Order: sequence, then C-alpha cells, then structure tokens
Amino acid sequence: MEDSPENRGEWMFENILGQEAVVTRIMEDVGTQALPGAVLFNGPEYAGKLSTALELARSLSCTQKNAPWNCSCLSCRQHRVLMSPYTLMLGHRYFADEIRLCGKSLSGDDREGNRYLFLRAVRKLTNRFEPLLWEGEDQKLGKASRIIDEIEESLDPLQPGRPGTGEKERAGILEKLYGETDKLLQLLPADGATVNMIRRLTAWTHISGGDSRKTIIIENAERLNDAASNSLLKILEEPPTKTNFILTTTRLTGLMPTLRSRLRVYTFPQRSQKTEQEVLNRIFRIQGSEYAGLRDVFLGIRTGDELSVTEAAQTLFDLVQNGGEGAYLRLRSFVTAFTALPPQSRREAVRHVLQETGGLFRNCLASPQGEQPHSPEWYQAMLQRIDLQYQRLEGYNIGPETVFEQIFFGGILKDA
Repeated sequence: MEDSPENRGEWMFENILGQEAVVTRIMEDVGTQALPGAVLFNGPEYAGKLSTALELARSLSCTQKNAPWNCSCLSCRQHRVLMSPYTLMLGHRYFADEIRLCGKSLSGDDREGNRYLFLRAVRKLTNRFEPLLWEGEDQKLGKASRIIDEIEESLDPLQPGRPGTGEKERAGILEKLYGETDKLLQLLPADGATVNMIRRLTAWTHISGGDSRKTIIIENAERLNDAASNSLLKILEEPPTKTNFILTTTRLTGLMPTLRSRLRVYTFPQRSQKTEQEVLNRIFRIQGSEYAGLRDVFLGIRTGDELSVTEAAQTLFDLVQNGGEGAYLRLRSFVTAFTALPPQSRREAVRHVLQETGGLFRNCLASPQGEQPHSPEWYQAMLQRIDLQYQRLEGYNIGPETVFEQIFFGGILKDA
C-alpha cells in the first residue's frame, strides 16, 4: 500500500513502514546475490507485502546502483506507473476497497503523491488482464479490453504531471472510475488465477526477454486451486534464469506443502497500531484515531461505518473460550451484525475476524500451561477448527452464521 512516491526516501524500500527487519533481510539477500528465484511473502493483509514485491521487482531490473526511487532509467519509469512489460500480476486482492480509499485521498488533495497512489491502485487491477494470460478467452478479454480503454481515458487527467483538476471535476472522474473498475472486477476468476493462466505465464518465462529481468507476482497464493498450484509447482522447481517469482499469502497453512517447500519465506509481522496510524497519516491522509487500524478503514470505506475487527475478534474469542449462560444468544446477536453488512464487505469482514481470532488463540497456546482456562490441546483444536472454517469460507459460498456457529459449538463440544 505504501505506493506514494513523494514519501519515498532516496533508496528502495524506505517507505515500507514498520517492516524494517524483513526489508533489511531482503536487501541483504539482493546485495549478496543470495535471493532465490522463488520467494513467499507471508503475513497479514495491509502489511506492505505487495508494495515490497513491486519495489523488489523494480530494484531487480534497475540499471543504477541501490535502485533509487527517482531513477530515470526506462525500466524504473515503467515500474513507477505499473506499466512494465516484464512484470505479471495475478491473484485475488481487495481492489474495490483500495481504489476507493486511494480515491478518497485524491478527491481532497491533488498532489502528485496522491495521483501516483490512485493510479497504481487502479493498475493493480487492470494489470490482471494482461492479454497473454487470457489467450483463448477472446470474448472475456475483448470485454475487459473495452473497459480498460475507458478506464485509461478516464485516468488521463489524473495522471502525474498533468495539469491540476478542480475538486468537483475530480469527484466526477473518480465516481466514473469506481463504476468502470467495478465492472472489470466481475470478469476476474474467483480463485484469482486459473490453471490456464499459470500455464501461459510458464510459457512466457521461457521466451527470451534479452537482458530484461522478468517478475511474476501472485497475491494470496493460498487461494489457488489444486490444478493451478500443481502447474505452478513445476515451474518453481527450477525457475528460468532472469526470472523471479514472488508469491504472497495471509495464511501459510493454506498453501500446498510441496509448494511451500520450493519457496524461501519472508515473514511480514502485524504492524503496531502506531505504525498503522502512521501509514494512514502519511499515505492516505487520514488523521487522528478515526479508525482502529487499516483493516477497519478498508472495511469501513465500503459500509460507511467504523468497523472494529479487533473488538469483533475479542467478542468471538470470549464467547468460545468462556461460554456461560446466554452465550448462544449473544452469538446470534454477534452474527446478526455481520449478516447486515453489504455482500461485497461481508466476506472480507468475516475473513479478518477469523484471522485475528486465530491470533488470540495462538497467544493462549503460547502462554505457560495453567494460566489459561483450557488445555493446550483445546486451543490447538480450536486453531484447527478456525483454519477449517477459513478454508470453507474461501472455497464455498457459506454465510457468517455457519462459520461462527461451527467455531462456537466446536469449542463447547471439545470442552465437554
């Protein structure tokens, strides 16, 4: 998310806030030529994984020492506006919410940094329709191409370097772009990438790009189906020279074990609330403590509400761990709050709550035995149940009622 160039330092990665340890490790591996051809960025959403992946792709192809952000080489100029012909992007992402949040920043402030921020948010989506990935799907690609042409035409007055626009004119352009990008979203595969896409990118990696380095970024790789994962596994066994694969995940256990074994894992920890507020202030121009953190901002941007994932996760955790008289009635009230959310936000909200609730159970499992009301085996079983419900949420169209009730009753039955 840290994509605003006016906040950049002189060298690469300096604006990936709160991830100094993992960024230092990546830079050391790049500097000593120890970076393998296939890596995995593991960590929660909004931790800066994609921003780091994009900056790594730019730095690997830069012709200058230390890859300064404002490098004037052709490759860096293309990377800054996400137009490099040697970078492919696949996978699921919270596109609509990110585009609207970046649009909110741009609507009230037309500075260059906000223009880059919004432009890159939109192109993270449009880049998913690289024609080589959609070969043989002429009808869908043709429809997508027409929408992308409309998007690029609408984007033109908002591009960095263009004359400024008035606030009213900008608002109209942004609303039009929201509608156009929403239409484009409907054409994406549910898993983020199909097996045919993986096969096509595999063929592309074997085509000579001269001296250019190719980078393939696959977000939320845990969502790939078995066929796509198996196809990817083959190319990861021995990536072609001058080709880098960067996968990201929010759930390491969701990846096929054989796939994980071929990737060097770089872990992005959850950032502190103070650092998240710094991201909100510096990147998105959101001041003060209007929201609890980045997750709440991204969910609230769609619903118009201030949603606290942390509070929801704590409530679910308490209901499962402590139970007691009236617990099920409190659970029903808890579930009602999620069923009332708009469909486009509901699934994401449930996913976030499951992630954070799992973190609370892991904290208990790490505590000395005897300090918690249940045995370590109980907490381990609950983590497995949460992971199972997460998989069901990803793979099937099930509602929050089923997800939360399965976790709740699992805790009671395991304790009985």
